[in-house]
Formats: sequence, C-alpha cells, structure tokens
Amino acid sequence: MKKLHPILCCAVAACCVFAAGCRHHSRREPRQITVRGVAEIKVPPDHVVVRTRIVTLDKDIEKSQADNDTKVKQTLDFVKKLGVEARDIGTEYARLEPKYHRRRDEERVFKGYEASKSITVTLRDLSKYDRLISGLLKRGVNRVSGITFKSSDEIEQRVKARIQAIKAARAKARYLAEQMDMNVGHPLWINEFQQSSPTWGSGANIGNYASNAFRTAPSSSDRAEADAKLGTIAPGSITIRAWIEAGFELRR
Repeated sequence: MKKLHPILCCAVAACCVFAAGCRHHSRREPRQITVRGVAEIKVPPDHVVVRTRIVTLDKDIEKSQADNDTKVKQTLDFVKKLGVEARDIGTEYARLEPKYHRRRDEERVFKGYEASKSITVTLRDLSKYDRLISGLLKRGVNRVSGITFKSSDEIEQRVKARIQAIKAARAKARYLAEQMDMNVGHPLWINEFQQSSPTWGSGANIGNYASNAFRTAPSSSDRAEADAKLGTIAPGSITIRAWIEAGFELRR
C-alpha cells in the first residue's frame, strides 16, 4: 500500500477544516429585535413597617445600659397596649460601645458608652399611625431608620404586573417590526430587572422607561378606604413595577 506524501496529507486536512468552517459560518444567527416592557400597578397600603432605634449615652456603662433597657421596656409596653400583636413587634439587635469625640489635631475625648437597640413595629391598623409615632417618640425612641407602607397583595399584584410588562414588550416589538415590513417570531430570550420593595407614595427609579408601559391605578373606593384609615396622613398608593427586556426573532 502506497503511503501519502506528508505535504498532501496536510493539504487534505486543511481542506476539511476549511469546509467545516464554511458550514459553521453559513449558520447565521437569527435577526432579532430587542425591546423593553414596563407595567405599573398602584394599590392602597394596608399596613406600615416602622423601624426605630433607642440610643442612650452615659459615661457609666451600667447606667447607659439600664437607661436603654428602661426606655425599650416602656416602648414595648406602649406598642402592645396600642393593640399591636407580639408577632408584629421585634427587637432586632442590641449594641454597646464606647464613643469618642475628636477635633482636628487634638486627642480624642471619651464621651461615654452608647447603648443602642433596634425596634421594628408592623402596624396593621393604619388609623393608629399618628398615635404610634407620637407614642414612640415620647417613650424614648430617638432614631427612625425607615417607614415603609406596604400592601398584603403585593406578591399577587407583582405577578399581574409581570404579565402586563411581557404583553407590553411583545406589542412594542410587533409595532416596530411592522414599520420595517417585518414580522415578529418566537421570543429568543427574556430578562427581568429586579427592584427594591415599593414604598408608599413613590417607587424605585428605573430610569427612562418610556417604552410601551401599562399603568393601573387603584379604584376610587380603595383609595377612599385607605384615606380614611390614614387619618391626617396625606393619601397615596404603592407603585408596583415590573420591568422586562426581551429579544424576538425578526422574519420577512
């Protein structure tokens, strides 16, 4: 049996590689269009989460701790008498540390020992909101970390918002494709942008989302009920947003 010349073998191998490469490049990526869809649903709040801290300072470490414990107990007793259930009250952490005051080019000066304890209250009767805030401040709360109005329907409404956002994205893709005498095929990929929990009266800023968007406002009866519960608090609503980005196949 005759052996092939080494140069001929290399030439045959090169041709095979070239042919395989041509077949690979002949498989073009499908033409696609990328769009964004945003949906907003506004719902009235039905409970509020108030995050607070009680901070005390004294050069006597035991006195600072005792003073903090006394104010925490008074605060917890008040919240329970207001009708808040035990499951909606939490002391999240306690801390005790030395504090110093220091000016430029001077030695630091010992101020005392700072005792701090965090208290979180979930209030489900919004008509008691004013009494809760004033009562907390009167009994020793001197830090308010955050006040967030929420809705118990948030998860259900977020699912609805996602569906509307997907419909908005598809509608926009079809509209743009029609303007170029094209048709929209199957979706190739889809991403959802995560957002922080919504807050009462405002929503997370997600930039310019003027792309096709659905917005649903709460009914007048829901708003009236929420306003009555809030008392002197300015009426508002929670904005629940869903924001997706998707790529669709373009066809002639």
